[in-house]
Amino acid sequence: MERKKTFTLSEVLITLVIVGIVAAITVPLIYASYTKEVTVQKLKKAYTTVCDIIKLSELDNGPLKDWKFDTAYNQNGVDSDFFKKYFEPYIIGMKKYGTNTADKVSYPIRNIDKKCIFDNRVWYILSDGTGITTFYNGINYFWIFVDINGPNNPNNLGKDIFMLDIYRNGKVRFWGDTYKNYATERDYACKKGSSYQYAGGCCGAWIQAAGWKIPEGYPW
Repeated sequence: MERKKTFTLSEVLITLVIVGIVAAITVPLIYASYTKEVTVQKLKKAYTTVCDIIKLSELDNGPLKDWKFDTAYNQNGVDSDFFKKYFEPYIIGMKKYGTNTADKVSYPIRNIDKKCIFDNRVWYILSDGTGITTFYNGINYFWIFVDINGPNNPNNLGKDIFMLDIYRNGKVRFWGDTYKNYATERDYACKKGSSYQYAGGCCGAWIQAAGWKIPEGYPW
């Protein structure tokens, strides 16, 4: 009778070590790829949501180019008269959050290097967990910050918070989309270690320009 081949203990241990090494290498890569894909899809959805809110508002308030941008001069963002008139009535499906009020919560915005830009911004939290807040920046345009996972960390530009410009001419775009190199130009470049206040502000524009993908060289 032919004897069945059995594995020795050392062979089993060696196999387990090899499997462990392969898993240690591949699992983080798979997780990183998944995280990037989720980030892009949530960002794309948040961008569409903002555009849809503006389209709904235009039905009642006329073209964006005719809105009273000067009424937005209030650094409290969602508490400004501008936001209450042009945005708040058209946000569908807000989540009842219950920290500051029934539908809003305060937490800071940090740049890509984790340095605080705005402390305790007031955010609207949508039913899908996305946070939206605004910051007025002159009579011709204002910023909308979207946080794709709401109050959850890290709350950093380029990771889960991204910046949009809303212009008087009706254009909605990610901050910095007119620049040639998103990773190097100006103080909001999408790179770490620049020491600029708004470092990471260009990250959304870079992702969109790359065809809604995390591009090569992105400071993930």
